[in-house]
Amino acid sequence: MVPAGAGGPPDGPGVPTGLVLRRPDGQTAVARRGTPVVTATGEPAELLLFAYGRQSAAKVELEGEPEAIAKLHESKQLGI
Repeated sequence: MVPAGAGGPPDGPGVPTGLVLRRPDGQTAVARRGTPVVTATGEPAELLLFAYGRQSAAKVELEGEPEAIAKLHESKQLGI
């Protein structure tokens, strides 16, 4: 994965929390800096779906504070 700002998805104004994308092999990319942080773990294609607005279709596991995860779910579009 490529970190944001280095050819990857830009920081999105629609993301209500910090967001880290993590592949099952442990590779991570910071999609958006901020606190609190939610980490989405899944296969690259699933992370792509999640990051580009298909949260309900993406098969990812979310880790973080329950309130932060709820904010992320309430966001209609991440805007990444």
